[in-house]
Amino acid sequence: MNGGHVGKILRLDLTNRKSDTIPTQKYEQWIGGFGMGLALFYDEVDKKYITDTKDKTGFEPQNVICLMSGPLQGTLAPNGGRTEVVGLAPEAYPRPQICRSNFGGKFSAMMKFAGYDGIVIKGAADKPVWVNIINQKVVFEDAGKLWGLDTYKTQEEIWREVSSKAYQEWLPTGTGRDSGSTTQRPAVVTMGQIGERKGRLASLVHEEGHAAGQGGFGGVFGSKSLKAVSVLGTGSVPIADPKELIAARLWYKSHSTNAMPGSTFGNWGTEHFGRALNCYGCDRGCYANFDTGSEVLGAGSMCVDEYFNQQEDMDRNNGKITDATLVANTMMQRYGINAYELATGMSLKSSPHSKEVRGGVSWLHSLYRRGIIGKGKKIETDLDFDKVGTKEFAVELLRRIAYREEIGDDLAEGIVRAAAKWGVLESDLMSGLLPMIYAVGE
Repeated sequence: MNGGHVGKILRLDLTNRKSDTIPTQKYEQWIGGFGMGLALFYDEVDKKYITDTKDKTGFEPQNVICLMSGPLQGTLAPNGGRTEVVGLAPEAYPRPQICRSNFGGKFSAMMKFAGYDGIVIKGAADKPVWVNIINQKVVFEDAGKLWGLDTYKTQEEIWREVSSKAYQEWLPTGTGRDSGSTTQRPAVVTMGQIGERKGRLASLVHEEGHAAGQGGFGGVFGSKSLKAVSVLGTGSVPIADPKELIAARLWYKSHSTNAMPGSTFGNWGTEHFGRALNCYGCDRGCYANFDTGSEVLGAGSMCVDEYFNQQEDMDRNNGKITDATLVANTMMQRYGINAYELATGMSLKSSPHSKEVRGGVSWLHSLYRRGIIGKGKKIETDLDFDKVGTKEFAVELLRRIAYREEIGDDLAEGIVRAAAKWGVLESDLMSGLLPMIYAVGE
């Protein structure tokens, strides 16, 4: 075993509720979470299942999901807090394709502290479950009471469950890697209501603002009746030369610009900004803690999700970002909806119908302005598009997508599939109104 790896990959068989391990050494040659995860996926998946995916959805029990770390996760190496997700992605159009996504936070580090370089998930449970991993102990728990909860509440319930058991049943923990105790709460990755309904826009969410959005892997969790994976570990990651690693980190920090909000990541132009937050081992502080009162107290926001509703909010408020954007960001993460599909960060200025096309919401608004969507229109909805940019509009749109109600049922399949069903995919791709790069043909 080389430095940076802990030696094992955990394999979860949801169908039979069994677990075993695979030696990490078999995959170390592929280097990093993506390479190792892709190689692991090909080894674990039924080759007949992925040979021809034309009639597949990605929601079949044969699909496999790999949650992988790399040699830097769980160490002091900066920017090493990612967890790679690899599997057959339902979101891809026109058929599911092998895809990867990733999320930050501390999940990959905690996974390695528990003794695993990755987790591969196979099969499907016959009723909702969540997986409770505490070092070498792996339990398939009943998720009946978690089903229907959003991603934040699910994690809170699991934290309470694991914390209460940890101090009553977990001590003593044994010898070697399993010895000791911890005051840490477990790292949890889960999906929200849209994932339970097998939406192709369903993300996997960890903590408050870390999401693997691309691919629809939250929907794959839903198809497997898997609400969440929780990991708590007390081990460590072997380092070949700890002194040199610390020196490298200090050198890096002395030669880099700290990307605090207001500098490189200057997208939090709001008085509601509280403080910057970091993923495990990182010194960037590139996601934010906000406080707008009870609605989004402590909510995290980063990367593309911070753009959802932002430009529309600014358009309505003379360039100012209000709590409408922060609440919208939070609800998107709570429901577990892919930000890339709806966010305003993808800008194209070639549209003859709008001064700037920014993403999914702007595209929907363009349909309204063209008389295609609305009350009594070709695409029937009672959503009030005159309120685009408001807190009320954003939250209601997200709710309908999460619960697959009204036009939300089509949108939960992904904007490209919704556009195809509504008969505007080709025209809006050509005009630039629909900036969806994954809308490729056969």
